[in-house]
Amino acid sequence: MVEGFYRINRLPPYVFAQVQALKLEARHKGEDIIDFGMGNPDQPTPDHIVDKLVEAARIGKNHRYSASRGVTKLRHAITGWYKRRYEVELDPETEAIATIGSKEGIAHLALAMIGPGDVVLTPTPTYPIHMYSVIIAGGEVRGIELRPDSDFFDDLLRVYRQTLPRPRILVINFPHNPTTAVVDLEFFKKVVAFAKEHHVIVLHDLAYADIVFDGYRAPSLLQVPEAKEIGVEFYTLSKSYNMPGWRVGFCVGNREVIGALAKIKSYLDYGIFQPVQIASIIALNGPQECVRETVAAAGRQGGRLARDRLRGRRGRVRAVRAGRERAPDSTGCPGDQEGVDVQRVGSMKSRVCVGMVGFGTVGTGVAKILTQNSALIRRRVGVPVELVRVADLDITTDRGVRLPQGVLTADVRAVLEDPSIDIVLELIGGYDAAKRVILDAMAKGKQVVTANKALLAVHGEELFEAAARQRVDLGFEASVGGGIPVIRALTEGLAANTILSIYGIINGTSNYILSRMSREGHAFQEVLAEAQRAGYAEADPTLDVAGIDSAHKLSIMVSLAYGTPVNFKEIYTEGITKITPLDITYAREFGFTIKLLAIAKFLDGEIEARVHPTMIPSSSPVAQVEGVYNAIQLVGDAVSDIVFYGQGAGAMPTGSAVVSDVIAIARNLLKGTSGRVPPASFQSDQRRPLRIRPMEEIATFYYMRFMVQDRPGVLSQISGVLGRHGISISSVLQKGRQEGQTVPVVIMTHTATERDIQASLREIDRMAFISEPTTLIRVEGHGE
Repeated sequence: MVEGFYRINRLPPYVFAQVQALKLEARHKGEDIIDFGMGNPDQPTPDHIVDKLVEAARIGKNHRYSASRGVTKLRHAITGWYKRRYEVELDPETEAIATIGSKEGIAHLALAMIGPGDVVLTPTPTYPIHMYSVIIAGGEVRGIELRPDSDFFDDLLRVYRQTLPRPRILVINFPHNPTTAVVDLEFFKKVVAFAKEHHVIVLHDLAYADIVFDGYRAPSLLQVPEAKEIGVEFYTLSKSYNMPGWRVGFCVGNREVIGALAKIKSYLDYGIFQPVQIASIIALNGPQECVRETVAAAGRQGGRLARDRLRGRRGRVRAVRAGRERAPDSTGCPGDQEGVDVQRVGSMKSRVCVGMVGFGTVGTGVAKILTQNSALIRRRVGVPVELVRVADLDITTDRGVRLPQGVLTADVRAVLEDPSIDIVLELIGGYDAAKRVILDAMAKGKQVVTANKALLAVHGEELFEAAARQRVDLGFEASVGGGIPVIRALTEGLAANTILSIYGIINGTSNYILSRMSREGHAFQEVLAEAQRAGYAEADPTLDVAGIDSAHKLSIMVSLAYGTPVNFKEIYTEGITKITPLDITYAREFGFTIKLLAIAKFLDGEIEARVHPTMIPSSSPVAQVEGVYNAIQLVGDAVSDIVFYGQGAGAMPTGSAVVSDVIAIARNLLKGTSGRVPPASFQSDQRRPLRIRPMEEIATFYYMRFMVQDRPGVLSQISGVLGRHGISISSVLQKGRQEGQTVPVVIMTHTATERDIQASLREIDRMAFISEPTTLIRVEGHGE
């Protein structure tokens, strides 16, 4: 039955309960314990406070229900204490309220101020109630990691800008539990300036105001003149006055926030037992020597504890603390305790909201996957991932997927300006409009996923820089290979490898046409028409059959594999329109298959990057790929050959890749992070411009088919030209003799350079016996 309790299911086991269990377990084993767990004061409450409690408890009228705001004299004592200590003027009627300890006050204030989906910022690690009060109220938490090597305000601003909806509240606690970090008044001035600029309410927990040493005096947030405009401060008598079990504290500051806390408390409690409030008045107004003695005792106790327990007994002592992990035991093995680090527990978002621009083929696949597999995705992410807005010019066509009322819109701004949307999907394709959508989304702090390989090939560097500048994630798994996860392989799975080469069939249309030509012997134009009728080729197939689509995808892979900006125009591109059944037949006789291949190689610090029809050994895995399927062979220096195979296009395969990016980014959001994997795979300051070799410098094997008049001396003249250009012949094939007729002569070369091959062909094609331009196909994997 508990499975249906929403708030309980969002909460891990309470950290201090776990610490207590660990202590009991250790003591049962006979181990000695240094308990840094809850920070529970262990000194008795001062006598004058106890005496006043006893006196007040004997008066019958003090046993009645009390005021939830605190009795008037206590609120005056609170404001008087602030005046004496910090020179801060407070109105006891509107700017002060008693709480049942600061923990209760913070938890009730969270209920008063926070609703589902609201975001709260807090340093991490943090005291449990600072985070879990938000979760109980239905909100979400984002952490700002406290590190000695970073600027808190830089990190605060970064997290704020990355978070949508924008955070409404900042919870801070200095002196800090559990790190002991302390700040000066200048820090609080910056906090107030940040809060005013970004319309954030600040809740400051000053529980450890007095537990400070070495002459340091903890400042109050309210010492900043404008602080009451933006926040409140909590204080508890637990530590300073040794009154932890009395459960008495207070909240002071902004009157609207104090009023909200007073209102919700009036519904939920009757305040503190009145004799406790009366005794607390004595604590605040009476002699403060007891506070100084408490601090001094704490200092002496801490030093003595460390000396007595650790001196000579290192092998027998184990520390148990509330923090990110359990301290190692005598074997050095850590336990499995849940921590209170916000970064570790996660941002506690109740859901991740997705907005989509473009509801075509891929968008339809994405919508189906997000709706049909919603339960599975929730289990993988931890919270629901919901498609909350879809923008498309056509909002009437039935795509076969039902969206809730109000999700579909013709207004792109409804996606970009919706503060609840965490991730924007750009699925419209093209250049200008798509680029504007992505940049606008990033500027608003939203994460972005795109399938737009053409845009990335041409404007990728600008998009990568924008993502880094805005500190958002940019996912584009679907841009290469459809459902094949090659992007994640290059950026993560093979990140330890130098990628020596890439061979890819990455255009399904061209592969379908070549497969049909090879299997049935039909000509290019005939098979293209069949592909168009079957829906495997566009009405204008140029991008596919001319190799441009493959070049777009190759440029993306090269950028990721080698950490270098790529000028798309530097990639040599040649299509399949000149391939004939005759060439396919000859290739088969030599033991080869013709494929439109995207090729990249890393040689001597330079890159080869080219797309063209290629003969590859028929026994190779890539040669076996038929129809609209794609295959990508990566060769790493550590892993050797890896082949990825699958559907490279279509609604569901490509939609699968898009949603994989959504899931990855959602996981990052729940951990309060972005940019874990740089969008271009390498850290931005580690990317290097590498030279892409011009095509004329490429060295490989070649197939050449000459259509010649059948007469004596032709072959010797051809071989003579090749020889003068330093091209060595591997084999020659000439079938049949038809005196005076045109016949094919096929030559396979050893390794030669493109420059020499092209120079030879220019000379040979001018000879009188050549009847048509020579067909040239490059060969990979031939071997000498």
